[in-house]
Amino acid sequence: MADVTSFDETIAFFADELDSEPSSVAGGKYVAFRLPADVEPDDVLGLMEEAQKRGATLFIVEPPMEDEEWAVGLAPVADGFAAVEAVGTAGRGGKPSTAEIVEWLRTTHATDPLIIDTITENAVGGSFVGPVRNPRALATRLYAFCPEIYDIVVQELDGDPEVAEELGFPDGVPWHEPIEVLAASLRVDGALFLFWE
Repeated sequence: MADVTSFDETIAFFADELDSEPSSVAGGKYVAFRLPADVEPDDVLGLMEEAQKRGATLFIVEPPMEDEEWAVGLAPVADGFAAVEAVGTAGRGGKPSTAEIVEWLRTTHATDPLIIDTITENAVGGSFVGPVRNPRALATRLYAFCPEIYDIVVQELDGDPEVAEELGFPDGVPWHEPIEVLAASLRVDGALFLFWE
């Protein structure tokens, strides 16, 4: 049973825990806390369960980049999908729309449960609770919905077989085949990342 506290009390709790003052974002649909570069994302994301107990969702809203400040968001909803709605994540020109993104995530979650930990205006990320049941089928859906992700995965690997091996990719992945690359990525790291320019 969720610890039903007011959102103001929840904000005050996280302001103290994060040693950061909240700022209202998106017309008050959520608040953001700026954090210094030396704060580890995993330490902050370790507070996600506490947020849920309080009827809220904690997520990365501005991912850390090298030695720069970053930010987490806190939305007054205990459902990561509703937090995506609060942030208003969408592609350029509203393609895909926030509603389409949430529907895609809910459909994916029905077969492969996932925890959403990153929500920005144009990206959603998280991790699967267990191994993806059918990585090739999900890769097909993923590429159809968010083709940009193939470029991101390939760019991360930088065309270097040694980097691919370090990340755990099996030998022989056909790098020119988006579905095979995405399926291999889902098998290797169990993470989901959607991004639209």
